[in-house]
Amino acid sequence: ACPLAPVHLLRRTMVASFVSKQLRAAVGESRAELVGWAKTEFLSSFLVVGHALLSWASSSRDQLVAGASRKVSRFSFVVSIVAFAVLSLLWAALILVLWLTAGLVTLSGHAGLEARLWLAYDAVTFRHVLHAMAVIVPQCTVCFLHYWAYEDQDKVFISALRHQASLADIASAQRGRLHNLASALEELPLESTFQWFRRSLSAGARGLCLGLCAMTLAYLPGVGPSLLQGLLMLRRRRPVGVFLMVLLLFITLLPSQTLSWLPLATSGGRVAAAYVLQLALTARSMSRELLYPLLGRCGEGPRHALSSRHHARIIGFGAAAAVVLSVPVVGPLLWFDLVWAAGRVLSTVVLETEQEAFDLGPRVMKFREEQERLKQEADERARSREAEARCRQQEREAKAEVAQAARNRNSRSGAEES
Repeated sequence: ACPLAPVHLLRRTMVASFVSKQLRAAVGESRAELVGWAKTEFLSSFLVVGHALLSWASSSRDQLVAGASRKVSRFSFVVSIVAFAVLSLLWAALILVLWLTAGLVTLSGHAGLEARLWLAYDAVTFRHVLHAMAVIVPQCTVCFLHYWAYEDQDKVFISALRHQASLADIASAQRGRLHNLASALEELPLESTFQWFRRSLSAGARGLCLGLCAMTLAYLPGVGPSLLQGLLMLRRRRPVGVFLMVLLLFITLLPSQTLSWLPLATSGGRVAAAYVLQLALTARSMSRELLYPLLGRCGEGPRHALSSRHHARIIGFGAAAAVVLSVPVVGPLLWFDLVWAAGRVLSTVVLETEQEAFDLGPRVMKFREEQERLKQEADERARSREAEARCRQQEREAKAEVAQAARNRNSRSGAEES
């Protein structure tokens, strides 16, 4: 018998246990996610955004939202111009990369790959890029809005939670949960703007590159569906979701005649699936930025609840927000109305979820202990600096006394000699 047989058996057992555990977790999350899609939570999020737009058009708009929106109105036109300029630059960069790659392949002599690359180069026109306006423009708009208006976003979001807690049709226990969550968000600190910008820039660049690659490679005949499926697998399952992943893979296999009524699906289902994939990732990103007052302070529990059981609600809300923010000039003006709607969506999620998932009490206690520790350390450093300062003062005084005594001796000796 092989002496390493028990080791191999133990390794196989551990691998099988890990795989089965991951499969059970994936099945459980998928089941919870499908419950949300079955309850049409995707459409209910659209209604929340529609209600926010109606309040903007009527006189029932919250005063805090109206005041914060007036600040944004000063540079909304500039934000829209910059967002469309970024869209144009990205299209030009994509065309340049395709042209250079196709030229290098032509020089290398690969005729089959050369024809496919030039086909993709001719297909990706600016008209097709404009179809992605609801995908790229909101990302640029949110980047500028978060930098200029993150303090007002916190105030509006917490005010929306307290407003939902004050409604008459909510039980006292649920009202207390919302008030506790709002108080915890007021006390816990946010990450710095530099950390947010670095994280958002890297995540946005990865998602944007993936979406543009999927949109470009989907035009390649023959290998388009396989490439799109590979890109889907490169992404984590949680941002896309099992339901959307299965739906996209089904759309990929549809022929062009089935989707001929869509202006973006002239090359078949793989092009439509590429757009839907990027829209889903953009919706996820928009929801994350609108819920940033919570996600910038919470741990893994709330994130897991939002990405599993309430995945359909979050995707629907983010898709509606992305469509609103893609409207030039008007989109930035509605940013704080969408933040208010995000507070309403979170209130619904909190009331439908177990209390432990959105309980930020342990994080608040940990933050208080950390602040107390930092305060004690600062007090100790201050006391040590005071002690060092007293020691230095005493040393200076002792040196001054020694110098004075020496001068006195010198003066006496000089007087005696004279």
